[in-house]
Amino acid sequence: MVNRGSEWGRWDLHVHTKGTAKNDGYTNISFDEYCSHLFKRAIDYNIKVIGITDYFNIENYKLVKTYQDNIENNNDFSDDEKEIIKKIKLMPNIELRTTPSTDKGSLINVHLIIDPKHVKEYEEQFSRKLVFTYSNSSEYSLCKLDLIRLGKAAEDNDQLDEKSAIRAGVSNFILNPSELIKAFKELPNFRSRCIVGVSNSNKDGASSFQGHEKFLNESENSSIRMLRESIYNLADVIFSANEKDIDFFNGKSGSFPDKYGECKPCIHGSDAHSLEKLFNPDLNRFCWIKAEPTFEGLKQILYEPATRVHIGPNKPETKLDYEVIERVRINDINIGNEVIYLNPNLNTIVGGRSSGKSTLIQCIAHKITPKSLENIEANSHIPELSKSINIIWQDGKDDDTRAIEYFYQGHMYSKSQEEGVESIIESILLQSNPDAFEDSRNRVADLKQVNASKLSNYFTNKEKVDQINDRVRNIGNREDIEEQIKKLSQSINLSNTGSLTSEDIEEHELKKAKLKKLEKDLEQIVITKTQIDSFETEKFFNTVNPFIDNLCYEHFSEILESKLVSIQDYARAQIINFKEDATVALEKVRIQTVDSQNSIVKEDIFISREKYLKEADLITPLLNQKEAESQKLQSILVCEQDITAIENESKQLLIEVRNNWQEMNNEPLELIKQISILEDSNLEVTPKSSFENIKFSDFIKKCLNLQSDKAQSYTVIKTSTAYDLLQVFDEIILSIRDNSVRLKAGFTEEGFVKEFFTNIWFRLSYDVIYEGDNYNVMSQGKKAFVVLKLSLECSNKSCPIIIDQPEDDLDNRAIYTELVTYIKEKKAHRQIILVTHNANVVVNADSEQIIIANQNGAKNLNKNNKKFEYKFGSIESSLKSDLPDAFTLESKTIKEHICEILEGGDTAFKLREKKYDI
Repeated sequence: MVNRGSEWGRWDLHVHTKGTAKNDGYTNISFDEYCSHLFKRAIDYNIKVIGITDYFNIENYKLVKTYQDNIENNNDFSDDEKEIIKKIKLMPNIELRTTPSTDKGSLINVHLIIDPKHVKEYEEQFSRKLVFTYSNSSEYSLCKLDLIRLGKAAEDNDQLDEKSAIRAGVSNFILNPSELIKAFKELPNFRSRCIVGVSNSNKDGASSFQGHEKFLNESENSSIRMLRESIYNLADVIFSANEKDIDFFNGKSGSFPDKYGECKPCIHGSDAHSLEKLFNPDLNRFCWIKAEPTFEGLKQILYEPATRVHIGPNKPETKLDYEVIERVRINDINIGNEVIYLNPNLNTIVGGRSSGKSTLIQCIAHKITPKSLENIEANSHIPELSKSINIIWQDGKDDDTRAIEYFYQGHMYSKSQEEGVESIIESILLQSNPDAFEDSRNRVADLKQVNASKLSNYFTNKEKVDQINDRVRNIGNREDIEEQIKKLSQSINLSNTGSLTSEDIEEHELKKAKLKKLEKDLEQIVITKTQIDSFETEKFFNTVNPFIDNLCYEHFSEILESKLVSIQDYARAQIINFKEDATVALEKVRIQTVDSQNSIVKEDIFISREKYLKEADLITPLLNQKEAESQKLQSILVCEQDITAIENESKQLLIEVRNNWQEMNNEPLELIKQISILEDSNLEVTPKSSFENIKFSDFIKKCLNLQSDKAQSYTVIKTSTAYDLLQVFDEIILSIRDNSVRLKAGFTEEGFVKEFFTNIWFRLSYDVIYEGDNYNVMSQGKKAFVVLKLSLECSNKSCPIIIDQPEDDLDNRAIYTELVTYIKEKKAHRQIILVTHNANVVVNADSEQIIIANQNGAKNLNKNNKKFEYKFGSIESSLKSDLPDAFTLESKTIKEHICEILEGGDTAFKLREKKYDI
């Protein structure tokens, strides 16, 4: 049997028939022709339930029901159409005209929608309690015979036929609402077998009776107010498609629930009095009801007036076909079901211990996402058992690659303990803005790499400086060398050198060095002149006859040989000219060189200085020593220039490292600008940048010797900005260098600096506030609920959610006040499959499909002794077997199983239904 629980379907509970007592517009057709049109159009419009309506009687309902019951013998329909017609549910809707009248003088219409199973009870008992006194004399009830009597009396014609008499009786019958109230008191059981509806139109409804907008007007006549209150109190449902009415009676505006203690659902029908109007309400305001097409299904709108009924052109809560699991097909000898159907909304699985409820969803989860069970201690048979199932989606495809979200038993508690709420928020934010986080991570990674490289260069430079300083130390101290040069200069100046100063001596030494060079130049001129003199033609080139072996040589030998002689003669002449010219040029250079020598040696100052210096050989060692010291000083100056260049480069590197580090650690602030966070009336998530104080403390403890109070003080640093932390770092470095703080053995300043500047010490964190409480101070149960809410509410996923016993993680109070409310809201947007042992989750979350799990046992027998068997259906399902030997699942309705299996099941149903007095 295909049973997906409570499903949305089009219901039209206000359809008049051919022969209706008032305003019959079905002209020129027979009743059978009307019925044919009715059902054909119901098939076209996919109508699930029809309320066959007439004034004060159900005779036409019975005629339509008879037509439907005999549909197999009707040749107007195909076999497929007949099967559809059999499934259409008919309900009698008795339209009563009641006092008081509206402002316009019309009687107010009150409807009685009767449970079809109790039609006989209405006819034989309840109708006789609804009485009307005609002409202040005779009293008539709504039973068929009394309507006939009333009709004949009103027409003053005892010969009227039955049909005409009933019509006349209906036209004259006026019911006082007090008669209905009285009848319900006398027959209290019948109150649960009918639903009272009140029209709220401005023509024949309660709104025209001074209008519900004036409902709280205290200046109103008390008798009018009491009449209105009695009408609204009497009603279970309101016939209205007006959006303001819907909001008002559902408690979304005004104070209606405060006055009456309950909301009331609004329903609508076509109010068809002609073929054109059949299932065609004005403005396409169709009535959609989420329930089994039964009277018990209709009653569910009384318990859930805001979520079980919808008036509009389209079915509500539509989900994408590929995001709804339609059924699970099973092929396992241990399981009694070949298929289990699921509802697009909330599916709850209940059962006793080891009944197979968690096994079912674990198999589904493992089939689609095997990794989803890695975090739990799943039974070893799950992987094997999951091979026997197929997941069929609403689009008809068998596909185990589509997405689901699986929350294993204890999931929320585990996540709140292990991961913390912040990682959950970040995983959610990644869904909506993955590029922001990826770009941020890439930026940080690049900056870390750049900083690591720059710091390596920085400390390499530091080593270079140390090496140069070692070289300088080996050369000597600059100040000492400069002082020594000064002393040597003074000693030279005080030597027996007449008036010669050290500068004069240096000048003289330069001239002597020049003379030495000129002497060498003259020697080179002599050597070169000798080489030129000995230069011969044969040394320059060798004329070899290349054709001497050529066979044709004899033909041009004379010509070639004569030419070669001419070439040799020319070459000799040129060589002679070269020697002459070169000799002249060298002689000119020699003369110039000699003149240069003479200009120095014949100079009076040179001669006098040379004389003095020859007499003062004592200063020569001083001069040599001064020269050596001067060379040392020059080397030191070059080293100092190198150090300055390297240190300038290092300063720039360190500036860039510090800037990069601040950019890295300010990255959370940049992310905050790019992300959007959920904020609703109850849950507020605010991003912020937080200092990783524990991480920094561990870093300090790892690197520093904590024997000093100063070192220990750095382990409890608290700061809010990267700039402030950088000041702390600078203070630590100074303390390390002045030995007020020491590094642990094995740690170096280089390692300390590199680790500091290649790490992020600030992270993106979130303040989570739910119902005014900060997440960090919530109870564990409330934290678990916030994890659930964040995981679902902030997520942009719309795939099915599978949850195993969420109530295990929550406080008892949170189950009813928060979890139930939240599931009711979320199921409209995503399919939920949920295992639970809490009756409130099933009943008060209004589960559309309940799956009862049973393990075969001596007291809980399954069909064919299958180990596991499942029964599924809606809360309102009345299917069960009355046979004394019925198997466990067949022997009770879904509701009875819930009350038996789940602790507090009876209480949950009473809590759901108590405000309706039904």
